[in-house]
Amino acid sequence: MAAQAGKTREQLKEEQIIDKERFAKVIKAIGLKVPVKQISQIQKELSDCLIVIPKFKVVKGIEGDDARKCVLMRDEAREKVDAYAKEHGFDTMEHTISLTYDNLTMSEVLKELLPPDIDEIPSGFETIGDVAHLNLTGKSFELRFLIGQVVLDKNPMIKRVVTKVGQIESTYRFYDLDCIAGDDSNLETTVLEDKVRFLVDVSRVYWCSKLGSERNRMIEHILKEGEVLCDMFCGIGPLAVKAAVKKRIRVIANDLNPACYEYIQKNIKLNKVEKLVVPFNMDAREFVRQCVNASKDASQTKIPEHMLRFDHCYMNLPVDAVEFLDAFIGLFKDANPKVWGTPVKLPMIHVYGFTYHHEEGEAKKYFTERIGKAMNYQGFKEEDIAFFHNIRTVSPQSVMYGVSFRLPEAVAFSDQAKPNAEGGAGVALYEEFEDEGRKKIVKQ
Repeated sequence: MAAQAGKTREQLKEEQIIDKERFAKVIKAIGLKVPVKQISQIQKELSDCLIVIPKFKVVKGIEGDDARKCVLMRDEAREKVDAYAKEHGFDTMEHTISLTYDNLTMSEVLKELLPPDIDEIPSGFETIGDVAHLNLTGKSFELRFLIGQVVLDKNPMIKRVVTKVGQIESTYRFYDLDCIAGDDSNLETTVLEDKVRFLVDVSRVYWCSKLGSERNRMIEHILKEGEVLCDMFCGIGPLAVKAAVKKRIRVIANDLNPACYEYIQKNIKLNKVEKLVVPFNMDAREFVRQCVNASKDASQTKIPEHMLRFDHCYMNLPVDAVEFLDAFIGLFKDANPKVWGTPVKLPMIHVYGFTYHHEEGEAKKYFTERIGKAMNYQGFKEEDIAFFHNIRTVSPQSVMYGVSFRLPEAVAFSDQAKPNAEGGAGVALYEEFEDEGRKKIVKQ
């Protein structure tokens, strides 16, 4: 059933329709006739002998016998079942089971359908609401419609299945996806994370369920009730909205992607935090500059007066967030003391990034140098870092880390030029990754 080059998407889709009749078969089983009151006990004692088949009941009634029922056991366990029956005085009976496509697991069906030389049989996927998000490559991608249909059939909570087609979109940070099963007319779904609801259109915005624990860490251990958070790359609001709901954090949130701006507004309203979260849609550097400059003349901004001074700045754009630290060079030189205090209380910075260093010491050294370079501040040292932690391993060549530090006074009040401050979105940024001896260039 291998897909062939030159065929259209519709031809491939039609070619990969599953013939469910091929899975019909009959298997032998041994039935153990037991008193109704002893069924649970026997199932525990012979748990390794029980028939285990999806959508199949192993306990069957016996016609004309209300006191007993038949517990079905694997034919391969016949010797043990016969010995148990003899020991306890139970009767046994021969039984046949008719199996269909519905009785097989996702893995069993895929193992049967996919060719033996397939790259990797999909065994799991990321769930975003009722959307299953796969990352199929090579021959698996060629057979994506077949795989998608199996995933849809075998997971009742899933309504649509998508797979990544290319790399993450450069400017607005979302994946190009192909809907391979289910209704592809609308990829909007609702995600529930710790009782907070988010509307997400996976075809237009980025969502990562795997970062949920990091969001919880920020909310539970870093942010304090009543503080103000500046979220420079807020997406649809996973941290901004959640922090407002869970801890009444006040948030000024920004994202360059118009679709993210659209959806964070929906999520603010959905979770009833309109008075706590103020969204923006602009370049991140310009956003943070305006946030600080707004404190000079509150009448020129839609930021409420009680949110003009932020305690934390959250920068979760792992590929190149560090490069945006140049926006803080000299940013507080003319800060309004009535808002920021005397002396100025500088915010904590929480920035994320990737590196190929798996060893924490090497990774910390790497980020210390990179952060110092981005802020044009050679005095930034490892001891200036308040929190440094491994978020997750993305691939053998890439580990995501989080770095938290207080914005240095030497940077905040600097008279130096801002080397990249006018660059905005689209500036080519570089990081070196070890990839079979080659350097990988990562662009914003």
